Amino acid sequence: KNGNGRVMVELVGRQMPVESLDIIAAIRSVKELLCRVELDDLGYGSTAFTHLRDLSVCMVKVDGNLIAGLEQNPENCHFLKNLCELAHAFDVQVAAEWVENVSIATKLDEWGFDFLQGKLYGMPLATAPWRQVSSDQPNDQNSTAI
Repeated sequence: KNGNGRVMVELVGRQMPVESLDIIAAIRSVKELLCRVELDDLGYGSTAFTHLRDLSVCMVKVDGNLIAGLEQNPENCHFLKNLCELAHAFDVQVAAEWVENVSIATKLDEWGFDFLQGKLYGMPLATAPWRQVSSDQPNDQNSTAI
């Protein structure tokens, strides 16, 4: 069902009409190249559960707005627990954004989330470490330290 390559293509769900046969065909083509396809921002805007069924993605990333304040929002707790179960029924892995404390991470882990990301695990970097120019290299835009 899913590509098993090392490259993952991330689709932003809120900007993509699921009804588009062109998008579905493009996803199939990407997967034929052995790339994995992920759907980002599930649960935000017009992103729908039908994306799980129709797009045949390997992973969904739940929008951080559903994760933030989870401890004070029982409705989101029920939604996320069931979303994770539904995704797994379609053989789709589930990731959560904006995980900022151990309490939220523990709940998500108990519900079966496969991946967690957020400030609890590290702050985003403004510059990729492999693109930082070292002090012994010329300081031009084409030089990168690896």
